[in-house]
Amino acid sequence: ILLAKLQWMAGPTKKLMLSYLTGGRQQVNWNGQRSNFLNIKYGVRQGSVLGPLLFILLTADLPDYLRVAVNPEAQLEVLLYADDTSIVISAPSWEQVDFAMGSASKALEAYSNINGLHLNVGKTQTLRLGAPDTPSTATLDLLG
Repeated sequence: ILLAKLQWMAGPTKKLMLSYLTGGRQQVNWNGQRSNFLNIKYGVRQGSVLGPLLFILLTADLPDYLRVAVNPEAQLEVLLYADDTSIVISAPSWEQVDFAMGSASKALEAYSNINGLHLNVGKTQTLRLGAPDTPSTATLDLLG
């Protein structure tokens, strides 16, 4: 998936990235005990120096993907920091906000599936900000 998103890379750089993302071996050292080596077919090795950068490259298209999915009457801002994502939605009415939130959550689920990512639903929250008569937070359905 990541290599498909890195089509803009040319020649030696692309070859180096392909070499980095395929093959290799990994071992865990925990409390002085070493595990057996495990062959890695493909992917970013956990704890690698390039891991955060490659994650950013993988998810760089997420804001545009979500903007396309949400009603244009709602304003959508996507904030990405490391592996955390915040989605800020504003619209003329709470009904439009709720509709946009539902659309954004469905799009986020689809994006995650397409890109082989796992949504941590337990860490997902909604927060409504507005006037004192702001209705309580609507239920947001993720992964279901």
